[in-house]
Amino acid sequence: MVAIRLLLANGTIVTASEEENRDIFWAVRGAGHNFGIALEATFQVYPQENNGEHYVVDFEYDLDRLEDLFKIVNDVSSPMPKELAIFVIGRKRGATGGNFYAANVKQYDIPTMRAFFDGWKQMNEKYEGHAMFSVMFESFPQQGVRAKKDDATAYPWRQGSDHFLMMEAGSKDHTNAEIYDDFLSQHQDAWIKSSGYGRLQQYINYGHGSKDPPEALYGYEPWRLERLRTLKEELDPEGWFNAYQPFVEYLSA
Repeated sequence: MVAIRLLLANGTIVTASEEENRDIFWAVRGAGHNFGIALEATFQVYPQENNGEHYVVDFEYDLDRLEDLFKIVNDVSSPMPKELAIFVIGRKRGATGGNFYAANVKQYDIPTMRAFFDGWKQMNEKYEGHAMFSVMFESFPQQGVRAKKDDATAYPWRQGSDHFLMMEAGSKDHTNAEIYDDFLSQHQDAWIKSSGYGRLQQYINYGHGSKDPPEALYGYEPWRLERLRTLKEELDPEGWFNAYQPFVEYLSA
């Protein structure tokens, strides 16, 4: 993105780019929903690789192949070739929507993956017809992300997002909601412990929103949240754009 037109809380419309409103331009690339409504964005585009053709290949594996699968993903993604992305998806038919937990990991810790998928299978079987537990892991090439400096934008994980792990529990009612939440929360803790980062780091769209600290979404370096909160106080002091993943608990009148 090279420019954006943004509707602010006070009703004004501004353009942000490297040439004007540079603080806003920095902030919207990683925390934009906290500051306004995007009306228009301009992007630098490039010629398509392979004449725009790409291929999707699906494989299905039984859980007894889990160790082999994640060893291969670890090997292939160190580093991930720029032409490749890998998704690992586990899903049963059933209710959708519900609680959502996530974490980034540097590599897949295979014993942690075994423990999680054994529990995932057990929970799906035990609550068949009442709840569905789904999982999606994403592994993308990082060359373009890491070509920029760490402080170039508000996005904090240029060196900390090798694999994105997400899990969800969707249910038809709230009878066992606490049990479902405990299962997800415990395994998120296990992912964090084995992540290789030593702390929770996650892509902002995948954050749970109630358990995770704002640092896990916006970065642990103090200057990052300080800069975002200073700009927030200037542009949205009443908190009109606090509905999703806010990084402020209160604002002055």
